[in-house]
Amino acid sequence: MDIYGYFYREFVDPSDPSTNLIASDRDSSGYGQFRITVDLKFEQIYVLLVTTYRTHVTGDFFIIAFGEGSIEFVSIMPSTSRPLPTTSSLKF
Repeated sequence: MDIYGYFYREFVDPSDPSTNLIASDRDSSGYGQFRITVDLKFEQIYVLLVTTYRTHVTGDFFIIAFGEGSIEFVSIMPSTSRPLPTTSSLKF
């Protein structure tokens, strides 16, 4: 599965996807996998948008984050689907 990653500060503006965009990548990890390396600020909200190259292609993927402190991931489905938020926290 060929996936893209887009990393935003605070929110994604669908009418202007470059607003708040910090980094994006498609294939830095090879085999169609993205890699984004950023320094995060304490108590700042970030959005990682993950999508596929081809329309209607879906599949499982995982995210690896590491560093000092802790991070909380909240999964949100697009508004075109029924939202199924899930939360997980990692401690480093």
